[in-house]
Amino acid sequence: MKQGKKYYLKWMAVIGGVLCGAGLLVAGAAFAAMGFRFDSYVYSSVPEEKVESFTFTGDEIESVEIDVDFCDIRVEKYDGRGPELTIASNLLGYQVEKGKLTVTEQEEYRTGGWKWYRLVNIGNSGSKEAVLKLPEGFSGSLDLKSDFGAIRVQDLKGLKELNLQGDNGNIRLSWLKVQKDLNVQANFGAVRVENCEIGGDLTVRDDNGDVTLEGASFRRGDITMAFGQLNAGTRNSGIDCQSLSVQVDNGTIFLKEVNAPEGLKAVSKFGDIRLDKAGSQKFELESSNGSITGSIRGREEEYQILVEKEFGDSNLQSKLEGKYLLDISTNFGDIDIRFEP
Repeated sequence: MKQGKKYYLKWMAVIGGVLCGAGLLVAGAAFAAMGFRFDSYVYSSVPEEKVESFTFTGDEIESVEIDVDFCDIRVEKYDGRGPELTIASNLLGYQVEKGKLTVTEQEEYRTGGWKWYRLVNIGNSGSKEAVLKLPEGFSGSLDLKSDFGAIRVQDLKGLKELNLQGDNGNIRLSWLKVQKDLNVQANFGAVRVENCEIGGDLTVRDDNGDVTLEGASFRRGDITMAFGQLNAGTRNSGIDCQSLSVQVDNGTIFLKEVNAPEGLKAVSKFGDIRLDKAGSQKFELESSNGSITGSIRGREEEYQILVEKEFGDSNLQSKLEGKYLLDISTNFGDIDIRFEP
C-alpha cells in the first residue's frame, strides 16, 4: 500500500513539472509578444484620441444610429445646413448608406485592445464622446445606444422619432419636439425628460434610477421602473397627456400637475403615491406597501369612489354615484385624498 502511494506521488510530481514547464514557455512567448513590457499584462494600449469633424449635406442624412460601448453621446442643434459629426476617428467609425448615418466603435476600441496574453482587460481610460450637431429642424429619426456612457439630446424641433438605450449612464432630453414616439430604456442610470413635446407615445423603462418628467406633453405614457423615484410634473411645469400608466416596484411616485383626462394609473409595490392637483376622469391608484395622499382637481360628488384597504386609515368612503372614477387601494398604508375644484 505504501509502495503504491509513493508511485502515485511520483507521477503527480512528473505531471506537475511538465505543466509548470509548459506554463513558463507560454508566459515567455507572451512576454516577448508584448515587447518585454510588464504593463501590457493589465491594460489596453489603445492610442490617444484623434478628434475629427465630418459634415454632411442636408438631404444626405434621413436617419442616424449611434451604437457605442464606452462612450458618451451628445446631440444638439447648430446653425449649419447639414449634420456635423465629431468623433475620435481612430476609435469610432461611421458609414452612410441609403440615407442612414451609422456610428459604431472600431473593433480595437470595442474590445479594449484585448490580446490573448492579457490577464486583465480593464477597457479604456478616459471619457470619450460622440457629438452630433443637427439643424434645429432636422426631421429624421434618431436611434442612440451606449453601454457605458451618458446620452444627452437637446434643442431639436423636427425629429420624426427618438429611441434611446443606456445600460450604464444617465439620459437627459430637453427642449425637443418629436413628431411620433419617444422610447427610452435604461438599466443603471437616471432619466430626465424636460420641456418636450411628443406627438406620439412616451415609453420609459428604467431598472435602477430615478425618472423625472417636467413640462412634457404626449399622447399616451407608459413608465415602468424597478428601483427608483418617479417625479412627474412640478407646480410650475406640469404634464399634459391623454393617459398615463406608471408602475414602480420599489420607490415613491410623485404626480404633480399631471393632466391625463382619459386615465391616470399609478401602481407602487413598495412606496407611497403622492398627488398634487392631478386631473383625470379615471384614477386607478394602488400601493401594496405605502400611503396614497394628496390632491385631485375636481369635486368629490363627480366621482364614483371605490376604496379598498387592509391596514391603514382612509378619509374616503366608497360610493357608486358619479360620472368619473376614483379607484384606490392599499394593503399597508393610509389614504388621504383631497378634492380641489
